[in-house]
Amino acid sequence: MNPRLITVKQNLVKTKNKLRRALEDIDRSNQYWREGVTLNRRRIAQGYVGLEKGHLDHRLFTKRRIEKKVKAGFALASDHSTSLNGGRHTSCWAEICYLLGGIHSLADSLGIKSSSGIVRFNHVYSNNSASSPNCPHVSVAVDESMHWKDAYLEPLLSYKPRGGTSLISYAVSAIDMALRMDDVTHRIAFFLTDGQCREKQYLESLRLQALGEGVTLVGIGLGVDGRGLPNRIEGNSAEEISVKMVDRIVEVLRA
Repeated sequence: MNPRLITVKQNLVKTKNKLRRALEDIDRSNQYWREGVTLNRRRIAQGYVGLEKGHLDHRLFTKRRIEKKVKAGFALASDHSTSLNGGRHTSCWAEICYLLGGIHSLADSLGIKSSSGIVRFNHVYSNNSASSPNCPHVSVAVDESMHWKDAYLEPLLSYKPRGGTSLISYAVSAIDMALRMDDVTHRIAFFLTDGQCREKQYLESLRLQALGEGVTLVGIGLGVDGRGLPNRIEGNSAEEISVKMVDRIVEVLRA
């Protein structure tokens, strides 16, 4: 097993109980009692007498606890631009692959659905003032019906990045993946990048649009200034990001 991936997994496992507790707290807050579901047969006579006297016997009705089970889903969309090939000791693409493996493993251990994809895009020439002239294309890395296997790491590492950077393409792809998840109550859409482009100015608007559809958008900046990324997480390596990852997810969930 790759030692870097092991370290990333260990960092996430150390703090995963914080995430479990956050989900359990949300579970408890979603439970409530509903009165008046059915009549309490043992109180029918007393209840009738009370009504005749103008008094309502609340024990005349049974109560039922209603539970709305929290089911979280993580969608991860990754930058795959040429700049990811650089790096003095390791490429940024390798760092992203370690993060993908670690986050998928974390999700699997907590029963959270997760899916990931690699995003490239075509430039579509247009005269309009759209936030991005790019049309994203996603290559699925791990489907939500799958569980992460460490054997997936080598094929991912060998998939050589190329092309330019489009932050909107990555964010939109993550949101679309999150929305396609079935039977999920809390959708978090992560996009991972090492890049900067003029599209960053539109990310706040996209974050708000996603929130309106029930999706929380999180930008992960690897070796890059994370200012301007929605609910940002930033660091210079997969290990550094994995140390702070769970705390940030918990903040997002509680918000």
